[in-house]
Amino acid sequence: MMMRGNARGVLHQRFAAGAVRRKSVAAIAPLAPLQPLAKGATRDKSVMAMLPAMAPLANGANEDYLFTYRELSRTDGALGYPNVNARYRPEDHTVEQWLPLPEPKPARGAGAEHWEESWSQEALQEAVEDNVMLSWSPSAPAQDLPHIVQTEGCYLIDSNGKRFLDWTSQAVCVNLGHDVPQAVLDATLKQMQECAYLYGGMGIVPVRARLSKLMADLMPGDITGFLFPCGGAEANEAAIRMARRYTGRQKILTQYRSYHGGTAQSLGATGDFRRQFTESGVTGFVKIFNPQPLGFSDRKSVV
Repeated sequence: MMMRGNARGVLHQRFAAGAVRRKSVAAIAPLAPLQPLAKGATRDKSVMAMLPAMAPLANGANEDYLFTYRELSRTDGALGYPNVNARYRPEDHTVEQWLPLPEPKPARGAGAEHWEESWSQEALQEAVEDNVMLSWSPSAPAQDLPHIVQTEGCYLIDSNGKRFLDWTSQAVCVNLGHDVPQAVLDATLKQMQECAYLYGGMGIVPVRARLSKLMADLMPGDITGFLFPCGGAEANEAAIRMARRYTGRQKILTQYRSYHGGTAQSLGATGDFRRQFTESGVTGFVKIFNPQPLGFSDRKSVV
């Protein structure tokens, strides 16, 4: 028995020629998380109910290969991974779904707690639940996020002393780790003391010119001009505008397994299924499958 990966990098078992579909399903399904069974249901029936309708195979088609493709490209997402590679499903915004606007209330003013040096864990949690919003997803999950009070190297430490290994480097934003080198601290303090802020269209600070020149020396080819936005979404918005203006074309190809930012255009370009609520308001983005060898390879090859 050989092994092959799917679009999430999870290894699935590949069956030798002649294996029947039911046997393939029975062996693959336990690797994916399954929902609890209803009373009296059997696991085999539950698995088969998760499968899409099987179309007749063309002459010479490889049954196992076609089944794997269907498994990865189902309307509701890859088998066992809801919404992964899911197709776009427009949301039904009916009048009944909209909540009435609340009556405006006068500002109550800053309370005395804002002058306190520290807050209790309960007060912080209340502030999260009542006032904290997440950027491009429902905000309710914020109440379950850990309260990080310290960072160290590649670790995050919450208010209970629990250590989390930061696998993502904070969405690839903390490239130096969480222990900021003293040289970076000194350079930041020096610039803050000399010129804390300057609007980019009204003047040039020396460090901006020097960094632009350094980037030009390091980058390949004729990449010689540089813009320093506040974040990745703003950078992608600028890239989209420049590409469309330079080429005169509207369509941009983006991959299903991707994230490009939380603003309108960058989220429309994103392949993650959570883009659905904004996708109808932006146009010109064509989704393609990722060229991932573990998920999409020649059916005769062995990984």
